[in-house]
Amino acid sequence: MIPSNWHANCHTSLIDESPAKIGTSERIDVKAEQRQHPRYRIRDMEFHVFSHGIQISGTLANISKGGLAFQFEPGPGKMTECRAIDILGPGPDRFYLSGIACRRIYDIGVLAEGRTFTGAECRLRGVQFTDLTDAQIQKLTDLIDHYGVELSTIP
Repeated sequence: MIPSNWHANCHTSLIDESPAKIGTSERIDVKAEQRQHPRYRIRDMEFHVFSHGIQISGTLANISKGGLAFQFEPGPGKMTECRAIDILGPGPDRFYLSGIACRRIYDIGVLAEGRTFTGAECRLRGVQFTDLTDAQIQKLTDLIDHYGVELSTIP
């Protein structure tokens, strides 16, 4: 059983306690979830994402009206920016949306599904869409409405 005064003795600090700032009262602004749109996974299909210029291709992990995440195996060399991507769907209908302007939000190492720790490196890259045309917005909406399954939380 937790003593009744236990919570009174505990506190959460919003003070930055990095070595350079110990003893200061400089606050850290804790940010809430920054996504403006719900995230969706694509139901029972594998969509591919291709970047322009830097030759990255991968599989769509999740998508929203504001951005997407895709998993890929990096080639040799340094990580570079994605400035535009294409999305290609499977099957005879072949959903295709090209030239989506975007910017990289994150790029993290992940363990690919069905792989072991000794397998090739796999990465998850999240991008935010920028400067979408009305036609691109409509196609993204159609993709999400037709194939999307809303996710409550995304890593």
